[in-house]
Amino acid sequence: MPPAEIAIPAMRFRAGGNGTSFEYDNELPKFDVDIAAFRIDRDLVTNGEYAAFIEGGGYDRREWWTDDGWSWKIHEGIAMPLGWSGPPWMERRFFDEGAIREDAPVTGISWFEADAFARSQGKRLPTEFEWEAAASWDSDAKQRRTYPWGDGEFSPELANAAAVTWATTPVGSYPLGDAHSGLHDAAGNLWEWTSSNFVGYPGFAAHPYPEYSEIWFDGDHRVARGGSWFTAPALLRTSFRNFYRRNFRLGFLGIRCARDGV
Repeated sequence: MPPAEIAIPAMRFRAGGNGTSFEYDNELPKFDVDIAAFRIDRDLVTNGEYAAFIEGGGYDRREWWTDDGWSWKIHEGIAMPLGWSGPPWMERRFFDEGAIREDAPVTGISWFEADAFARSQGKRLPTEFEWEAAASWDSDAKQRRTYPWGDGEFSPELANAAAVTWATTPVGSYPLGDAHSGLHDAAGNLWEWTSSNFVGYPGFAAHPYPEYSEIWFDGDHRVARGGSWFTAPALLRTSFRNFYRRNFRLGFLGIRCARDGV
């Protein structure tokens, strides 16, 4: 069955921090972004879906990989997510090892792998602003939310975060924390790779020191959004931007796909 998708209409969206609490320099200043209509998967890609990608030749089909991704895969001998073995597919978790949980989101994957998976589905990774709009925009109130569930503080029934579980949980396990759009797990469970280069917003000013963000505007880092099961609650805000090199696989990172059109 194809993954459930959420249609997000075209909009002018005000991205960035809300200026009412501590925020990092790369979240500021706010600015307007025009977003074309698109569709985004309701859920993160699961272990079961990723296993099917591998079994369908995902690491052998050159057409699904960027040039840099293919070179990296060949050089490093990558053929499955970090921590996997098999088949039969096993995964190494934080405290144990066992058969993959097919309904839990796949992790241990680089940006290159996430991008290849999306291409294999006829889709792509969302831009960070598409992700932010889908995770934060409340179309009824005509305003954005600080967190996917609203502006109230985190509590454990809203998201898999703050090291409460010490593991990923099956996708869609926290309906009280869903975004207004219907997006599941937009906060917690896993960070989500986006297609966006990590760069400063228009009018960017380094704070509290240049080395926090500015030196990473190098063309190799990609933005990740949403937080993981380990993330501190304050960082679950929809404006927060994490960033990793494209070959990084250790950061509790997962995949959510998107595609153009309504």
